[in-house]
Amino acid sequence: MVSNTILLVQDGLIVITSEDISLPSTINDDEIELAVTEYGALLTVAGHEIAIPLVALTHLENTEGVNIYFYETPPYEVIAEFIGSLSLNRDAILKIKGAFEFSVYRSSP
Repeated sequence: MVSNTILLVQDGLIVITSEDISLPSTINDDEIELAVTEYGALLTVAGHEIAIPLVALTHLENTEGVNIYFYETPPYEVIAEFIGSLSLNRDAILKIKGAFEFSVYRSSP
């Protein structure tokens, strides 16, 4: 799983990672997977796993656009290099958030 920093922005998220993620110029919907986890969701893009915590899922649920921007920076560097971006289907975010809430509700006593 990619260790990253997530920033909440008006139209989605910025993911800053220290690993080199190469995103293809075009990403099909079948190359993007979202799965429910105990902390929120796991986003898999072109074989790279990115942890999306519940706070970020809630933010994506409330934004107008669901865009994720990827930046890469080595440790202790100030300026991050833009890698690429992708747009997610808002319905997919709502389904994952609902599945997460259902699993939490079901596991509570």
